[in-house]
Amino acid sequence: MIDVTSSKPLRVSTIGTVGPLLRLPFSQVPELRRLLDKNNIRYKINDNVISWNGGPEFAMVYFGREGDAEVIQSTLDSLENS
Repeated sequence: MIDVTSSKPLRVSTIGTVGPLLRLPFSQVPELRRLLDKNNIRYKINDNVISWNGGPEFAMVYFGREGDAEVIQSTLDSLENS
């Protein structure tokens, strides 16, 4: 899955102790929801969005400590190749 603001692939982060997480443009949340739901991947999207210096809004998606970063990343990457 490509970030529409940077034209670069979205990358799952494993930094910290909350489990895998993802920051993506808020406008892409509906597409991400469809993809994750279709692949039965559990997630929580933060209720708050973030915007730096009036730029585009970003959402944070959390997958929990049981989330498998490799599976999630592979699922996101599958959209790049389709």
